[in-house]
Amino acid sequence: MEKHGFYCPHCRQQMSDHDPDSEHTDTVRFWGILTGKFFSIGSYVKLSSKINVYGGIFENEGLEVESGALVEFHCPFRDCRHPLEASYNKELSEVHWYGENGEKHVVAFHNTLGKEMTFIIDLENGELIASHGKDHQEILNRWAGYSAWR
Repeated sequence: MEKHGFYCPHCRQQMSDHDPDSEHTDTVRFWGILTGKFFSIGSYVKLSSKINVYGGIFENEGLEVESGALVEFHCPFRDCRHPLEASYNKELSEVHWYGENGEKHVVAFHNTLGKEMTFIIDLENGELIASHGKDHQEILNRWAGYSAWR
């Protein structure tokens, strides 16, 4: 059976899950680190796996995160915890996505909460397939295409 869903690009473990008890039933789980001038806190974070659905759920009870907060996204698995920061743009993180029909893509998204942008990039040839979200043009204005980002 061919794998499908979201995967860590480093350890290749599946990060996506289906949680029928959650408000966001189809999610991708990350380890997120929030850092301020006098603190640093880690929490599991769930983001929607659906395109154009933004916002996240931090699993630490009582943790309130405001729009504009910068999150360092990492693989959620303790044996990996590799940073997912994109090498071509420190404002973005990326994961791999494998479709049910054999598609292989990179999904890149902004590290700042409240920035609504997602990029779908062909994993094999580096072509930008699609960009989504109200803020995606901000990044596109700076780079001609994904192949130039690498």
